[in-house]
Amino acid sequence: MNCLVLTPHRLGIKAVAERVGEQWDAMGHDVDYRLPDGAAARVGGVTVGVPGIARWWQKQFRDLSGSGAYDLIWMHQPLSPTVPDADFWDRTLVTFHTTEMAEYCLARDGVYPRRRLPYLWATSRLERWFYGRLRATVPEGPTYTVVSPQLRSEVSTFGVEDAAYVPNGLSTPAGESVGPIRERFDIPDHATLLVSLGSHTYQKRPALCARCLDAVCAADPSIHAVIAGDGPLHDDVVSAVSSDRVHVRGYVDDDEKWRWLATADAFVSLSAYEGMPVASLEALSFGVPVVLSDVPAHRSLVERHACGALIEPTPDALGTAVDRVAGVDVSASLPSWESVASTYLAVADSED
Repeated sequence: MNCLVLTPHRLGIKAVAERVGEQWDAMGHDVDYRLPDGAAARVGGVTVGVPGIARWWQKQFRDLSGSGAYDLIWMHQPLSPTVPDADFWDRTLVTFHTTEMAEYCLARDGVYPRRRLPYLWATSRLERWFYGRLRATVPEGPTYTVVSPQLRSEVSTFGVEDAAYVPNGLSTPAGESVGPIRERFDIPDHATLLVSLGSHTYQKRPALCARCLDAVCAADPSIHAVIAGDGPLHDDVVSAVSSDRVHVRGYVDDDEKWRWLATADAFVSLSAYEGMPVASLEALSFGVPVVLSDVPAHRSLVERHACGALIEPTPDALGTAVDRVAGVDVSASLPSWESVASTYLAVADSED
């Protein structure tokens, strides 16, 4: 089968596209990629975001119209000012990792700066128009999937009612194969170690998480915390920490990330929103319990795997949850990328 994988996005969405595509290739399918790695969001060297991405999708639709070169076309949350009435849609999978509507709600609720409201209002309206127009133009296609169950309710706001849930896969090393790291940072083996990994962006609320971890460490000298990640709010994270038992690492490579997760007693994330909480799943793959903000994606994960605690993002709530779950072994059944790739093919085949 000839497959085409398209996404203008970078980082996590691009990684999902590549990993599933690699599995399809290993199964014997021919796979082509169109992955500009964030370049689509820039016009003339200036980052414009969704307008650039929509322009990129418009060009892809124009190129694909009238072409029968691919048996399966996999698109990641396409968005365009035009919707061609073309036969490629009935061979297309559309996967949602997040929505523009969710971004708008975060700004409306004060998680994002209020100055972004007009822009996000416009992008959420484009999203609603595009999928409404697509549904009217091509009633029988494409086939929709979501990477987390709560996204079904998000996409239903613009008329997508039949999305299949296909979780992301994981590819992490075995815990026993990962080298030690505590000694490098003078963290005793008997200390309780809390780890928080993620981008330092508004939706992740990294400074709030840092303040809560700092307060928990200040209240209990047996607790250490590691905060790893980078982004526009990294300086706020550094400013939020006063305890010398909170180790702010900035960006870390995969080797260091696996080392921290292999020795952690609990993983902490206090995000305001998640599409698919990948870092939390990576922690679970090492048998580490999670302490997470009570938002839909986290709620689904904890309820599905019985793997930790959901909390309000306060120091007291975090401290209580850490006392309850830190060091408890959890066992979660998580999908491999091979099984995820097979599921996508099965979903596509079921709609033929």
